[in-house]
Amino acid sequence: PLRLGELARPYLISEHGEVGMTEALATVVVERIVDGLIVSALLFIVLFFLPEQGTASFVQIRGGAFLAIGIFATALGVLIAAWFWRSATLTLIDRFFGIFSTNLAAKFRGLIEDFYDGLAVLPNWRHLAVFVGYSVVYWLFNGYGYYVLALGFEGLNVPILAGYAMMCCVVVGMMLPNPPANVGVFWYFLLKPLALYGVATGNPAATAFALVAWLGQLLQQTAFGLYYVAKPASEPDVQ
Repeated sequence: PLRLGELARPYLISEHGEVGMTEALATVVVERIVDGLIVSALLFIVLFFLPEQGTASFVQIRGGAFLAIGIFATALGVLIAAWFWRSATLTLIDRFFGIFSTNLAAKFRGLIEDFYDGLAVLPNWRHLAVFVGYSVVYWLFNGYGYYVLALGFEGLNVPILAGYAMMCCVVVGMMLPNPPANVGVFWYFLLKPLALYGVATGNPAATAFALVAWLGQLLQQTAFGLYYVAKPASEPDVQ
């Protein structure tokens, strides 16, 4: 809930790895930005082929696409600028926080320097390219999975493009703070593109599809979580 997993991941990395939490947080930020840009780009491509482009649902999806690409592109720009103007950024931090307290400025500077250490993944273009490649493959399979699942429900005769539209809408919708287990929010954004294909709100098959898709992901994530909670601390982690 409330995107707390974004803080839990760097915490777990710092607890069981060889890097600090701030450094691990930097890698999580990079991952989120790359994922966001990939999904936003897919959503932009999908927009050109969606039907009923004059409807309210399409306008909302298009607005979400522009919002997402704007947020993630800006975040990427800030990271790039901060990396190449590292000295200027640290000097600005010292001057700003130094007005209030030199100790506060030193602590905040240390946090930012640790964050920079985590960003050291960016200049390693080979590692970054491999990560981006795996991410693209993952999202392509993810959208296709929604399409295949929809085939199992009577009346949801939608094209494969709808599967990618649903996936993109879910990911963009998940940018918002969500309730525990994404209840409600997941279903709303998943079904939003189906309105463009004549699937009415409250359609029983669509509702069942949304519940199965949500439950499948919830059970999968819970199973992984329970496994690692029960995993003995002495057992070596997979590298």
